[in-house]
Amino acid sequence: MFLIFMVFSDVKVYVITDKEEYLLGEDIYIEVLMENKTGNTIKAGFPREINNWLFVYYNGERKKSVLNILWLYKSKYILKRIIPPDSSMIILYPTHLRGFLYFACDIPRYFPVGEYMIFVKCAYTVPGSGDTVEVVSDTVKVRVVEPEGEDREVFEYLKSVDPFFGARRGKIKVKGEELYNYAMEHPGSVYAPYIWYSSLLKMDNERLKAKKMNKDIKIKKINKREEFVKFIQRYPDSPYAFELGTDLSGYPLAPPQSEEELREWILDIYNGKWRDAIDQQLREWIGAMHSPGFKTRLNRLKSIKKER
Repeated sequence: MFLIFMVFSDVKVYVITDKEEYLLGEDIYIEVLMENKTGNTIKAGFPREINNWLFVYYNGERKKSVLNILWLYKSKYILKRIIPPDSSMIILYPTHLRGFLYFACDIPRYFPVGEYMIFVKCAYTVPGSGDTVEVVSDTVKVRVVEPEGEDREVFEYLKSVDPFFGARRGKIKVKGEELYNYAMEHPGSVYAPYIWYSSLLKMDNERLKAKKMNKDIKIKKINKREEFVKFIQRYPDSPYAFELGTDLSGYPLAPPQSEEELREWILDIYNGKWRDAIDQQLREWIGAMHSPGFKTRLNRLKSIKKER
């Protein structure tokens, strides 16, 4: 195998963010789309080392990850997506950068106020050719600014109830229901979608923990599908619409068993920014569910659904 590096080719890569301006403490979400105009089916993905494919510059200075989440892979490239000729495919679903980019210790847990440039370097090969081609995406620019007015009030609340707010790895000090009610009281805040989504996860965890410990605790019962419908009506382009859309129907809940269910549960009611990502993600899960090796896991998922 030999490496060909190309900036301009019949394969294009695009980085998509949910917006251009973020408030302090918000997650920056990115999605990566690859367009194949080679006339051949290609197999696409990324270099194994995070710092070889994810490039984030803060005020002109590159910030590297201190964690390699793909260290188990032995090959130089991880090529998973099969893209037919003259078509496009999402090769990285909407993902918060903090999930990949663990900054060094001199960087705060928030994305600091300032200007950011983000691009990625992907790779692809034509099956059977043995040649790997690297392609650099376009560059997107975003900025992080200080919250003001109601957003500043909500920001301070989040810091008070979650010591690790911004790092996505803390224990929120209030009950999920309180968090949910706070989101309902501040629907105009930029942070509201995050609070709403976090409250649903929190209540889910509280319910499972109470059941595991055989405690009779009253926890607000949430119908996730109804919450998803309400959420996308208010925040259709929030990345948490993708998080809720896939969590609603995916592991560890019971995923859709057919394309008909997929359309009924999700696609017939959602036409926001992340519709294609939800569609592709759930179709992959449907395929996995019908694979011969997935029957045991499928039965387990059904039993989890009944327990809930």
